[in-house]
Amino acid sequence: SSIPLYACSSYNSLQVYIKFVETNTNWSGVLRFGFTSINPATIRGCDLPRYACPDLTNKPGNWAKALGERYTTSNILLHFSVNRSGDVYYGVNGEEKGLFFSGVSTNQPLWAMLDIYGNTVGVEFSHANAGMYSLAFSSFHSKIIH
Repeated sequence: SSIPLYACSSYNSLQVYIKFVETNTNWSGVLRFGFTSINPATIRGCDLPRYACPDLTNKPGNWAKALGERYTTSNILLHFSVNRSGDVYYGVNGEEKGLFFSGVSTNQPLWAMLDIYGNTVGVEFSHANAGMYSLAFSSFHSKIIH
């Protein structure tokens, strides 16, 4: 079974870290990120819509927003967090950028949600209870390399 990345009753906030390891300039867009209360173990890949925004965010239990393209360079370290009030904050390379969006329901377990597209080719992510993973994406498929 899938373990929640974050359970609001246990923490004041959670920070998720994403490092852009490979980018290009052939497309537009970078990354949409946020949180979901839908357990990923219950979702079949064929049931996922094409886009997190607005396809998933129009469905209950999903909150995300697109990151600006100015952060589309390799080795940028993005972090984001949600607090008990449902406010999502973000920062880049250790510098807090501020409130990204609000309205996340924190009375249930939450999982980080990433929609990697456009100029983002590869990212690494980690959290307190997991190792590092490299994700490489192409226009046609994605795979996780352990």
